[in-house]
Amino acid sequence: MPILRDIFFDVPYKPNKNVLTELVGKSEDECNKITTADYQKNCKERNFKFRLQTRCISSLYVYHLGKFKNDKCWRIIIECVPNIDRGPGAFGGFYHVQVKLDIDSFLKLSDIDKKRKTLELIKNAITEIVEIERWDKGIFENAYNQVISENYVNKRIWKKQKSSPGRQYIAKVLVEHDLYKSEISIVITDKNGAIVKQEKVATDLPDEWAYTKYLGELKWISNTEISLISKSDEYEFTVSLD
Repeated sequence: MPILRDIFFDVPYKPNKNVLTELVGKSEDECNKITTADYQKNCKERNFKFRLQTRCISSLYVYHLGKFKNDKCWRIIIECVPNIDRGPGAFGGFYHVQVKLDIDSFLKLSDIDKKRKTLELIKNAITEIVEIERWDKGIFENAYNQVISENYVNKRIWKKQKSSPGRQYIAKVLVEHDLYKSEISIVITDKNGAIVKQEKVATDLPDEWAYTKYLGELKWISNTEISLISKSDEYEFTVSLD
């Protein structure tokens, strides 16, 4: 059975009235050129911003779901549309569900209201699916409540901590995933948990598909130096206490 690993916000392209008028009488090739140009000019950048600004909360919500097994999907795609025109449905490992949302209005919200709205949209979409599939409501209610209890902050330690060879220090990797960026820091503490040093080593897009490339191996190279080596060995970040 698949495990639900992702909730993804999508904005399906729908041409406006002016574009629809322009398409009348045109060939298929001409229509494709017109709609592609309209999407590139008026929708692409806006939709990309929206997707990125919903990732921190959708990622945090999925984290609190744990390993939810089901017989339908590994990803839920929430389609944000001006008007809902079809019901939820699953195919090919994806569960599509529509919610009503004005993207431009969302992008004008304050940062905290963007996070609250994202969680509200997830709740509305999930509620529809849970009722259809008769999934355990408690699992999803718990994830929803956990996001609120953590004040909509997506910040956690990656994997396990590493003790230095001399057992004097402990190193951790802190991942902070927010609306506009993700930041990765190496945190070094003493045996009592007091922070000795915390250093930001990487900044990327606010999407786990962007920042997880840095998370390969955490390795002490001496009693006072720790390195974070990326999965592909392309990046290596070293923090020293000297």
